[in-house]
Amino acid sequence: MLNILHINSYAQAGGAEQVACDLLNNPWVSSKLLVKSHASADPRIQAIPAHVSSRVYDFLDRVVRKLGFNNQFKILFSLAEQGNFTYSRLRQTQAYQQADLIHLHNLHGNYFDLMALAQIAREKPVVWTLHDMWPMTGGEFYTYGNLNYQQGIGKTPIRYLAPLQDPLLDLRQQHLERKKKLYRQLAHRLTFVPVSYWLEEAFKQAYVFDPSLQVRTIYNGVDTNIFYNQHLRTWPKPRLLFFNASGESKASHLFREILPALPAGFELYVVGQPLEHPSVVYHRPFIREREALHDLYNQVDLLVFPSKAETFGLVPLEAMACGVCVITSTATALPEVVNPQVGMLFESENPADLLHKVSVALAHLPQSRALGARAAVYAQDTFTLSKTHERYFQLYQEAIQNFPAR
Repeated sequence: MLNILHINSYAQAGGAEQVACDLLNNPWVSSKLLVKSHASADPRIQAIPAHVSSRVYDFLDRVVRKLGFNNQFKILFSLAEQGNFTYSRLRQTQAYQQADLIHLHNLHGNYFDLMALAQIAREKPVVWTLHDMWPMTGGEFYTYGNLNYQQGIGKTPIRYLAPLQDPLLDLRQQHLERKKKLYRQLAHRLTFVPVSYWLEEAFKQAYVFDPSLQVRTIYNGVDTNIFYNQHLRTWPKPRLLFFNASGESKASHLFREILPALPAGFELYVVGQPLEHPSVVYHRPFIREREALHDLYNQVDLLVFPSKAETFGLVPLEAMACGVCVITSTATALPEVVNPQVGMLFESENPADLLHKVSVALAHLPQSRALGARAAVYAQDTFTLSKTHERYFQLYQEAIQNFPAR
């Protein structure tokens, strides 16, 4: 059985972390996961060994805080992907030594040296799943329509968001050039795996892309042993679920803007920041357990998901698998997951169109429930985790077989 080592910033945080953990359960291979910091009882998940340099950086972090800066020292000076001694730390681990292939996920997060890719790829084949746009930009994880990353311009107006966090020294142009050179050097030792065709197209249009690079899109999968339709929807009033997030990418303000104009007679379930509205019957600040999410999805009819920056759409997919009618935007990769046969799409960042689509869904509950039922079947047929496992296994075999001798 093949030994696969996954590397990611964290084990628990967001979609990329969930995908990495789901891939640990691939029955075709034996998998382990190394992360920046260990926060799991799963013995297959371990922290990358610490390095003495971390004490130096801790000291420098305290210094810059005393000087009035909120950022860590390395982020402040655009050094997050340097000076981590990644390669030497990985080589200490049995998981790396025994691995037949290295499967990378999110490398941003102030823990991984980008240039360690060259050292790793000299020894082992590498698969890199692209969960966001960071691999093709000077440091942004998403560019919000700015096309500088296509034109070889490292800097954009989006320097204030994570992982950049408004650095004092902006080295995005140097980072972009370094990525371009590195990728070309590793063309036959590294396979890039975008999680959607939208992300694949963005990568192929990027300045860092070279026609010699190996690229294969593999969709994320939904665990249908956890997320499935319980067919419970017999309550009289429409129930609408909304994740009220603060981040710019989720565009939650669009739903908050139209909420006062929605017709009465529905129940609103809110996860995230609280909402003051008479229709709210349920609020939780956060739900971590996927089993609890499954229960919640099976207690609602509709999910309004107005995001404008999704490289896949795992939350809508999990809701669909549970029989929820999802109303989401036409932005980025979302139409690859939600289509008019199984859900509803509104024009991205258009509150009037969102209001219309939500109003129609609320007014025609039987039709909305029928869409949700079809969505559950569609998710089962198209996006199962077992299909994702099988596609990655095929890729692993090919990457190992075609890995050039040193």
